[in-house]
Amino acid sequence: MIHAIGGEQDLRKMGGLWKKLPITFAVTTVGVLAIAGIYPFAGFFSKDAILYAAYLHGTNGKILYSVGLLTALLTAFYMFRLWYMTFMGESRSENVHAHESPWSMRGPLVILAALSVCGGWIGMERFGAFLAPSVGVLPTEAGNWRLELILSVVAVLVALEGWLIADKFYRRKPECPAQYAAALPAGYKLLANKYFVDEFYGATIVKPLLGFSKYILEWIVDVGILGGMTWLLGGIATLAGAILQRWQSGNLRSYAACLAAGAAAVLLFLLVPWATVLASLTTIHLGMAGH
Repeated sequence: MIHAIGGEQDLRKMGGLWKKLPITFAVTTVGVLAIAGIYPFAGFFSKDAILYAAYLHGTNGKILYSVGLLTALLTAFYMFRLWYMTFMGESRSENVHAHESPWSMRGPLVILAALSVCGGWIGMERFGAFLAPSVGVLPTEAGNWRLELILSVVAVLVALEGWLIADKFYRRKPECPAQYAAALPAGYKLLANKYFVDEFYGATIVKPLLGFSKYILEWIVDVGILGGMTWLLGGIATLAGAILQRWQSGNLRSYAACLAAGAAAVLLFLLVPWATVLASLTTIHLGMAGH
């Protein structure tokens, strides 16, 4: 590994963070090699299987194979860019002192790194067979081991080319990215802002959602409906309390007067022949209506 990027002396000149974080550096290196698709790491087998299967699916498959090969080049480039900028360059902050994470974090990383080394060998030809009952088996062109070997070599060479491009831009000639950025400011701005996907998402999704939440949910629903209902219920409770307060004055003479009035009303209801009274009133009303 050290010889591939120019020797240990070059690493010392470039900073030496890899020496301060040996375990993190080791597991990250394994992860970078695996994701880049370098043989014999696990990522090589998954990438090789996908590219080989795409190549065997006619003309459309070969188009997808070409797209996948270009993607493999870009993946290797940005993974080794991450590797160089994290461990091989000088620190970009004077207030941050790098140190190893606790074993609660390093332990899972070590396990994942070990699986990245041997996982491809363990899962070779088994994972596809495991998924076959669910996804089915698509018809393919006839393949052979020579074609698969050639495509595997091409995939590895493409990954190595991505590594060499990252090595050129971020180790041997680190001034190149700045020069390209100055020469192509529009392209650099487009790439640096990730094709403005975040800005587009913010303008089309986030801002309308925030506006809906503020003006509809907050003002109309929260303030208008829920707040209005709260105010109405509070007003009803206050009014009922004021009325009950008149009745519940605590004055014994008032309670006695109310009791007497209630008793008089009950006696009046019991003693007065309401049927006769109502019949008389009805007769008088009908007689007046006849005139």
